[in-house]
Amino acid sequence: MITFLVIGLAALSILLYALLQKDPPATVRVGNVYRGDISSYMMISAEIYPGSVEQLSSEQRQRVLKVHVSRGDTVQAGDPLLTLDQSELEEQYMQAKSAREEIEDSIRQAETTEAAQADAKQAEEAAAAQAAKDLNRQLTALNNQLSSTLSGLVQLSSIQPATLDINPELSSELTQLLEGYDPESENADSIIQQAIALLTESVSLNENPDYQTLLKQLQNDIQSISTTSGKVVSSLTGQLQNLNLGLGLDEDLLNQLGGQLGGLGNTLQSALSQAAAIEKQAKESFEASSATLKASTNGVIAQINVEPGDYVGSTGSLTQSSLNSIDLSSLLTQGQSVLPSAGLASPGAVAVVIYDTTRPKAIFRANQFDSNRLRVGMPVQYQYNDLVFSGEITYIAPFANSGSFTGSNELGSELGSLSGLSGEPWREVELSIMGPKRSELIPGFSIDAEIKTASAENVLILPAEAMRRELDATFVYVVDENNVLIKRPITPGIQSEMSVEVLDGLNENDRVVLNPDSSLQPGMTVRIEDQDATQ
Repeated sequence: MITFLVIGLAALSILLYALLQKDPPATVRVGNVYRGDISSYMMISAEIYPGSVEQLSSEQRQRVLKVHVSRGDTVQAGDPLLTLDQSELEEQYMQAKSAREEIEDSIRQAETTEAAQADAKQAEEAAAAQAAKDLNRQLTALNNQLSSTLSGLVQLSSIQPATLDINPELSSELTQLLEGYDPESENADSIIQQAIALLTESVSLNENPDYQTLLKQLQNDIQSISTTSGKVVSSLTGQLQNLNLGLGLDEDLLNQLGGQLGGLGNTLQSALSQAAAIEKQAKESFEASSATLKASTNGVIAQINVEPGDYVGSTGSLTQSSLNSIDLSSLLTQGQSVLPSAGLASPGAVAVVIYDTTRPKAIFRANQFDSNRLRVGMPVQYQYNDLVFSGEITYIAPFANSGSFTGSNELGSELGSLSGLSGEPWREVELSIMGPKRSELIPGFSIDAEIKTASAENVLILPAEAMRRELDATFVYVVDENNVLIKRPITPGIQSEMSVEVLDGLNENDRVVLNPDSSLQPGMTVRIEDQDATQ
């Protein structure tokens, strides 16, 4: 019992001693604020892309005669890729030219026919004018003759055709003979006979010579009028026949023919314009065609989409059937053009794809936070296996995207998906790659890159592990010459993985606590773990 009592008293004494002693000072590590240079970097993993993706095809629709390259071949700018057939385009041009010349011949024929018809009509009009002049002259003569005859008839009506001569003694002799006449007497008939004889002897009827002369003249005038009127009637009949027949065609038919020729001329002119347009298109297509499709840049053949016998290029060139559809007989009968339209050619499928591996570039997707730190022109350092390259940011998309990667840099199934946060909006960032052995970079593979986002020289620098944030404030614990803690708000600037630029709040050579924990409070006295701590 005595032994246990001694042990208990000893333990109690030790406990009381411990409780009565002060807590020892906390031990901290410190670092110094110094002046120097600082840079901040963003570490990314980008994807290698070729400098350009050349999609080659013929400008015109041409048949492939020979393929000179295979997928994966390395080519130089100007190397032949495909041999193409130009004969079909040349034939189409010649057919279009022939069609245009045929329409021009038809126009000349139509113009000749129209000129002949115009000459015939002019001759007809001249003949009709002369006939009308002759008829007018004959009508004038007939009118004069009728006037003369009418005047003779008036004159004839005023002249006696004959004169009656009577013996002056007739009256006395006849009175004497009839005196005492008795119709009942035996000699009554004899007396009458005597009286009649006396009258016959004493009275005579003599023709008027002027009357006969005028009557004969009237007979001649009437005969002349009859002859002249016959000529007038004959001339008038000929005029009517000429007007109705007109070179073998009546007037309606002539007018109809003239209208048809005029309409045909307009139609042929329209057809000529279309044929000229077709010929121009065919000529341009032939002249724009090439016997060889050549590489436009140095690089690697990524795709070959054609074989000998396939057609490449535009699909809207003229065909032989369309050129043969120019039907001049239809132009004459239908009065409208049946020429094929000269529509613009539409682009065809890509024949060859070349990746320019001599000028590779890198692309990555930057999230919202990272993209706000990036600017065009920022320098970049790359690490690819044991190779080192440099470059800079050349493009930052002005918009965010959360869908599948699209744009001029998309290579489809040839390259994998770009790195980035799936489902989070991102901005496309393009970076150049410079340095020797760039051709060894494989498009589609990833490449590690370090982007220098900011830098400054001869500035105050704080070890990054000393800085703490509390709500919206940033602070550090400064250790004064008495090893007492001071809580100092600061304004940070450029930040790197190990250091922070101090814009305000600290001075050079200030000692700051590294990795301060929550137990530290301002005013505490601390023990420096390593007095020889350096920057």
